[in-house]
Amino acid sequence: MEIKWRRESKEGQFELHGCINDVVTIKEVLIKRFGFEPSGMELLTDDAPGPGSSLVIPTGANIKAALKRMVDGAEAGDVLFFHYSGHGTKIPSVKPGRSYCA
Repeated sequence: MEIKWRRESKEGQFELHGCINDVVTIKEVLIKRFGFEPSGMELLTDDAPGPGSSLVIPTGANIKAALKRMVDGAEAGDVLFFHYSGHGTKIPSVKPGRSYCA
């Protein structure tokens, strides 16, 4: 796994250069190699608007909503696939004895 980021300016401080490429590559593999239908896929990316870009940015709430749609819309025999590429975060745990959610 390779994570590239730069710390040149405040705006691009934590920019990852391969995340959107990873998502696009996984999508192509799922379509070309495994026969998934593009119409059954939902991509959330934070790239600049344009052809093939996401209409929904990947906030925590939007990711959870997309996962809910995916699960709620599943039928017997469906294959569900979720791929995430990007920064993570630590969330304090509410469970005794644990500093962060695992």
